[in-house]
Amino acid sequence: MNSEKILLDSNILIYAFDTRSEYHSLSSEIRKKAVEKLITCCISPQNLNEIYQVLTDPKAVLEPYSPREIERELQKIIKRIEVILPTRETAATCLQLAAKYEIKSLKIFDTFLVATMLENGVGQIITFNQKDFETFLEVRTIHPADIR
Repeated sequence: MNSEKILLDSNILIYAFDTRSEYHSLSSEIRKKAVEKLITCCISPQNLNEIYQVLTDPKAVLEPYSPREIERELQKIIKRIEVILPTRETAATCLQLAAKYEIKSLKIFDTFLVATMLENGVGQIITFNQKDFETFLEVRTIHPADIR
């Protein structure tokens, strides 16, 4: 793996926290490598919001975190993994991508994440949901199993 910055998709950290997930072990391994700077990773505020939403929702996980628990865990993450931020240009980039790829409905959230990546010079994303990002020719998806 080269040193180019890679975005960790929300599902990686969700599975790393969810010990009941079949993807827990692999996701925990990736989180550890990111925290220890063995791979150059980043996350966005959108990822943090998605992680918070899923892990505090009793309909999404069997053992939801309390707001205080997830705040504590996410604070650890943002101290160790770079958080990239949307810029003023991100909104324009998102709209351009949406028009280019004829994005509709909820897919706009992935589009905004890609726009945030592009505005921050990030061209790769580690995700279990590679299909969510295959539309966007501007970024490359990496399956977690391909991280060595």
